[in-house]
Amino acid sequence: MNPQSYNPLLQQSVPFAQPLINTQITSHHSQNVIMQQSIALGPDPIIMTCPRCHASIKTAISNVPSCGTHFMCLFICILSCGLGCCIIPYFMKSCQSQKHICPNCELAIGVYQR
Repeated sequence: MNPQSYNPLLQQSVPFAQPLINTQITSHHSQNVIMQQSIALGPDPIIMTCPRCHASIKTAISNVPSCGTHFMCLFICILSCGLGCCIIPYFMKSCQSQKHICPNCELAIGVYQR
């Protein structure tokens, strides 16, 4: 007995797929890529170019309460037994975040959080 006679798959010829050669993929769609620079913000105003109005500006600073401000208020409230001292962090610049704003177009550029 021949082992090839028992295997019908070996007796059939299997066609091989031909590889595609010289194929070109052409796209008729164009994509706009917007590159943004990361800006190192700090607690003080910075000189930069505004991404919206493209003017050379010195950012305006607005102090805004952050989560740290609220936690500090809660901590002082617990320690001072509810006296009015707990609102002090809302008046301290060091306990708040600084929001950088363009003075020309009023774009919010970013927030520096402590």
